[in-house]
Amino acid sequence: MALTADAASVVDIPYSVLDASSSSSGASATELDDALSKAFGPGGLGILTVSGVPDFEKLRGALLPLAREFAELPDDAKQKYEDEKSFYAFGWSHGKEKLSDGKFDTHKGSYYNNPVEDRPCDDDELMERHPSYLRPNVWPAVELPALEPSFKNLGTCIVNVGQKLLRHCDAYVRSRKGDDRASSLERAVSDSRCHKARLLYYFPVSAVDGSTKQDTWCGWHKDHGTLTGLVSARFTDAAGSEVPNPAKDAGLFIRNRAGEVTKVNIPKTSLAFQIGESAQVASGGLLRATPHCVCPGATPTVGVDRSTFAVFMQPSFDYVMSVREEDASSVQTDVDRWSPGVTFGEFTERTLNKYY
Repeated sequence: MALTADAASVVDIPYSVLDASSSSSGASATELDDALSKAFGPGGLGILTVSGVPDFEKLRGALLPLAREFAELPDDAKQKYEDEKSFYAFGWSHGKEKLSDGKFDTHKGSYYNNPVEDRPCDDDELMERHPSYLRPNVWPAVELPALEPSFKNLGTCIVNVGQKLLRHCDAYVRSRKGDDRASSLERAVSDSRCHKARLLYYFPVSAVDGSTKQDTWCGWHKDHGTLTGLVSARFTDAAGSEVPNPAKDAGLFIRNRAGEVTKVNIPKTSLAFQIGESAQVASGGLLRATPHCVCPGATPTVGVDRSTFAVFMQPSFDYVMSVREEDASSVQTDVDRWSPGVTFGEFTERTLNKYY
């Protein structure tokens, strides 16, 4: 099966090719190498899709409707699942994030949890020092018991596919660096207990209060982790029926290194993966993260909501972000928050301090 690109030049890798051994040879290995270069290399958009993932459509279909179900619970019920100690990085978060104008964002709500580890740490001191990574998961077992298994099932699927993709990214970097000194992206992710998944619900715009103008759903930024897994958004009308995206100018936009902005469409049947700055550092710049944002369109449609899901695959907070000595200067130029010996936790703090 050939690798393809849609009108937005997004490379697609069939899961059957991705699932092959990284030591495979022949046409599929050559295609895969070319695909990674086109998608994640210096001239790429920093994103690709993976099609044909077993059970993916069923898992997506089971989770995304639950974003609306939880958001429609009474406020006092939802507040039980807020975790202030983690700075709202676990459980329900609504109206806690600030937009570019300094106002709190009430247009969307998020449900955060670790998709693979319910309790990644039993050390109270470590949890106190790194609450946004190591706090235990929070689940609405009474109000919405289906959320936990559906969230974990889709999250685990995305992490597993992501690890396969990173295995090939490692081989791609080794083949160009000529040795094994580059840090292993697959190992950094597979050894980590700090992954984070986010179920997002964008509330329908109301004509009553005149709130038809929104800030960007997510402003321009680069992902600072290793790899981000994304699914196509689900839109529903006031009756709860799924509808097509009503705003053709809404969605994910990516800016390449030439400054050109491209709208990217993720098929409902495919997973998308964006490369992050941690992978850029570890690869010595062979893999490049790109700036991107999510926009609601010039005139959001009244009465239509949006649900989606993202999984942030990232190293552990104490992972040292090392690079080959000869790559250090160029890496620091492109990723100014990196410095020799910095841990991923420190890198995250520098990122948040710069952008938030």
